Amino acid sequence: MRESRRALPGDIYLGYHPIIRIELHRGHWQTLHSVMWTGPFSALVYLDGNCYCGMSFDLIGNDLRINQLHGVRGLNLCPYIPMRRNWGRTLVEAAHDLGFRILLVRAEHTNSWRTASPELRKRLGKRMDGTARTLGLRPMGAHWVWESDAGALHLPQLNTTPESRRFS
Repeated sequence: MRESRRALPGDIYLGYHPIIRIELHRGHWQTLHSVMWTGPFSALVYLDGNCYCGMSFDLIGNDLRINQLHGVRGLNLCPYIPMRRNWGRTLVEAAHDLGFRILLVRAEHTNSWRTASPELRKRLGKRMDGTARTLGLRPMGAHWVWESDAGALHLPQLNTTPESRRFS
């Protein structure tokens, strides 16, 4: 006689497709869902009405500069397993798919964790830079960039005099 295996918690979500809502917020230093969002724009992702993650960013010309990626309290309880595991990557890829040149701030250059403990800073930095490495981004100054976007970036050149520094 064949034994049936015990149902795992994730089994009830096979084929599950959540209702996804994205909210865009404007304004620096807003606290939403227990997270301080530092950029002028923040995009928060809601699945079935619950906020699970978001990113804070600047729009400068054709560049979308991501300053912050954050999961919010309860992310590990998200019933949609792909979002629970790959939320950072999903946010960055979605931004890139909009047609912007993406600059993801490198962890050591972020300004959003000023009050975090050293342990938390290390964990957040590992997640931020780990997301960039997973996507195959390469370091360029204070940011991670897509290889295909690197030549098109309008960043100031290093080792130049202040008078000759300009965006080209």
